[in-house]
Amino acid sequence: TQHVTRMASSSDASMSDAWAHDYSDLSPGSTSSMSPPPVVCIAHAPAVRKTQMILHALIRKQEYSARTVAITANALRNNPADYTAFAVRRLCLTQARDTHVSNLTRMLEEEFAFTGDFVEMFPKNYQLWGHRRWLADTFAISDSNGKSEEDTQQCLLDEMAFAHVAIEDDNKNYHAWSHRAYFLQKAANVLPSAAADRMFQAEMAYTARLLDVDNSNNSAWNARHLAVTLLFESATTSHDTVEAQARVDAAMASETAFALARLEVDPSNEAVWSYITDLVAPADDELARVPWRGHPAHAA
Repeated sequence: TQHVTRMASSSDASMSDAWAHDYSDLSPGSTSSMSPPPVVCIAHAPAVRKTQMILHALIRKQEYSARTVAITANALRNNPADYTAFAVRRLCLTQARDTHVSNLTRMLEEEFAFTGDFVEMFPKNYQLWGHRRWLADTFAISDSNGKSEEDTQQCLLDEMAFAHVAIEDDNKNYHAWSHRAYFLQKAANVLPSAAADRMFQAEMAYTARLLDVDNSNNSAWNARHLAVTLLFESATTSHDTVEAQARVDAAMASETAFALARLEVDPSNEAVWSYITDLVAPADDELARVPWRGHPAHAA
């Protein structure tokens, strides 16, 4: 399945009006028929309550069809943090995949567009970012059937770029940085080491550009720490200890120089001090958390 991300589309299809579908065969009931029943009934507007009753009727029926997807879109317009609606959308996509429906590619296109549009409107929505991560991981990356190494790498880069759009608006958006971190770590598991190393190095260059703008951006420092950690871990997997030693030494020298240069800009920057302390801490330091320190190349 080709990755079908759309960074900023209008996604008219994925946001189609739920009322274009026929629900007359359902018996929506009332809030008392919901399972489990609500502890307290919220005084929703009639249209919102109608959407919820239809959604729960479809859940009871275990129907994961196009009209179910449509009603979840309506539910999410009413409440963008409706985790039940997101969960049902995942069930719809999973069933479509498992039953080999002919329009799965179109469904995925619409879902990527749907999440792209919603992230623009609600860039700090926990449920939304979790849904997007599941979507990309399940259908674009982990599903490697017929996918080349280049395709997999492009899927990872697409998700990094997707998060970048949110970071441009808010360079300390925790959700966007977590999204980048997840797929950067994913690269270590699904790509050959050379390709993964290039992604780690690209992330280091990315964080350097952001730190040029704001040297106190803790999110960028944390992301850089992860990229360097992954780069070191990649080196320690080498069976050639001489080659591993050279890679670790070069990276250590480069990162130490990078951090020292940042200290010259702002000697009181706590983020830089934490970063450089972690780099040079001895391997037997009980506070050391980074796995490369136990490797013979680092110990030397």
